[in-house]
Amino acid sequence: MAMAFSILDQYKNVKIEIVPKGKLKPGLKAPAVLVDDLLLAEDGGKGNGVADKQEVIAELLKRGAVPYPKDDDFPEDSKEK
Repeated sequence: MAMAFSILDQYKNVKIEIVPKGKLKPGLKAPAVLVDDLLLAEDGGKGNGVADKQEVIAELLKRGAVPYPKDDDFPEDSKEK
């Protein structure tokens, strides 16, 4: 979950959904990480339930995620003094 919150802090228009084990799609094992219907990690399978953050971000960007601007992306005179 720490990764999910880290991604939320860095990207706009991203939705994170925590799904209880009993509500998973048939055949999925918890923990699992999906972006839309693309399985990125699953217990006992790919990543053994742990997704690679850069892979998750790459998939989100393909689907239109927008990074928040960094403080150093703004001109010096526009920062609060």
